[in-house]
Amino acid sequence: MSTHNDIASGEYKSTTSESSLRRLVAELQAELELYRRKFSLLLRSTSRGVIVCSRTDVLECNSAAVELFGASGEKELMSANPMALFPLEQTQGTYSQSQVCGYANRSVMTGPLVGTYEMRRLNGERFAAETTITGFTQGEEAIFLVTIREATDPKVS
Repeated sequence: MSTHNDIASGEYKSTTSESSLRRLVAELQAELELYRRKFSLLLRSTSRGVIVCSRTDVLECNSAAVELFGASGEKELMSANPMALFPLEQTQGTYSQSQVCGYANRSVMTGPLVGTYEMRRLNGERFAAETTITGFTQGEEAIFLVTIREATDPKVS
């Protein structure tokens, strides 16, 4: 009888290597879930606004970010394009998209970059914010972890 028929009939018995592989996958899934819980705890417990985003989507955010941007909840903030959180131009006249995207792309190569930017709440109000942008790649896609604190000194770089 072929292996395919054995599987279909329920008579197939997994080999030791298949059992080991299944056990390893289960262990890795449990470890991944543990890291997800730890990340969620860190994300939720910090007083700084935190956004995890791709170039086009807000993937995660915390309640401090929701409050900073005047969103009604995480879902509303996560439905925004990350570039909508910046005015078209920074106060010194540079386009936000080229400046922010340039820093974000550089952070993938060099590590975290700290700066002060003019940002925009969902209602359009502008505010100065001290940010740290940390970029990394996940497969082919660049992902950015952005921490945000409203600046007390409104000088924007």
